Amino acid sequence: MPLDPERVVDVGLRAAREFELDAVIASVLSDEGNAHVPSWAFGLPEACFGRDAPATRGVVGLVVGTGRPAAPGAEEPSCRDEPLVTEMGFASVLASPIWAAGWLQAILIGASRAPRAFAPQEVEAFELLAGQIGMGCRTPTGSPKNSAPSPACRSSIA
Repeated sequence: MPLDPERVVDVGLRAAREFELDAVIASVLSDEGNAHVPSWAFGLPEACFGRDAPATRGVVGLVVGTGRPAAPGAEEPSCRDEPLVTEMGFASVLASPIWAAGWLQAILIGASRAPRAFAPQEVEAFELLAGQIGMGCRTPTGSPKNSAPSPACRSSIA
């Protein structure tokens, strides 16, 4: 029985909110890997969905460049160079790759309005959640990124 991708993503995002984050975003990478598009989120205005952001800057750029999670300090340039995050007034951010079928498909982004440092255990747990979400990024045929998220999944829930 295949997993329901929307349900897996929804559960993963809800679990990530337990990190006391003001926003949690699953942002899908473009086929070229040079942009990401917010597709599912909590705490993100509806106007941000479907809008390309560069995948070469900020914390997303760190994740795309290394394939590993990143949690730059609030004062580090890569934290302040994340357009999606800084436009919304967030001070601290962490991100982790979402892998599906062996490919980097999306980025899980968590943001806080308060400046804070993320403990190594939090970064590791966030990475595990991204892995769980990656399970939902596969369609029943095993091919990732072949289906668009439904409006219900895209909605921002405060």
